[in-house]
Amino acid sequence: MISYRFAHSVTEALYGWQMTVLGMSCNVRNSRVTTRGVAIEGGQAWEAFVHRASADDDEALQLRLLRDAFETRLNDLTVQSVVIRTADHHHAARLTKLVAFRLRAEGVLLATARSRFGVVQAMTGRAIAELLGMTKAEVEAMARGLLGPSHVDATCAVLAAEKLL
Repeated sequence: MISYRFAHSVTEALYGWQMTVLGMSCNVRNSRVTTRGVAIEGGQAWEAFVHRASADDDEALQLRLLRDAFETRLNDLTVQSVVIRTADHHHAARLTKLVAFRLRAEGVLLATARSRFGVVQAMTGRAIAELLGMTKAEVEAMARGLLGPSHVDATCAVLAAEKLL
């Protein structure tokens, strides 16, 4: 766990409770979805969720198993805000099969989180950078420094989730 202090530490001091925020991301490689979640609580960033689908499962089963795993993990967390990091997709780019599958997986995360929590957003990397008042490259560099390169998208998302409060 890596320590990182946020502006909301004032809330902790005033009210005596620590806020937990969650950032989620997913990617698809070889028709297999991998999802990561990063949480921040009490100034600590940590990996809160990892789900790797089996290559043997079809897309519908992968999405159902993702929902089931995410719901189970959410039972253990008290979260104040969630950001799902969505792909920066250019309007002129083709919608490939893998991109469409990633969009479906992001939709599963979004619907599952919204069924439990009030503050839930889906945000692109550009939108996250704008919210934080930084460039996308600056946000990604900060995220890389917190939990490493495999968690960049989810860490960017959790930084945005912190800012939403």
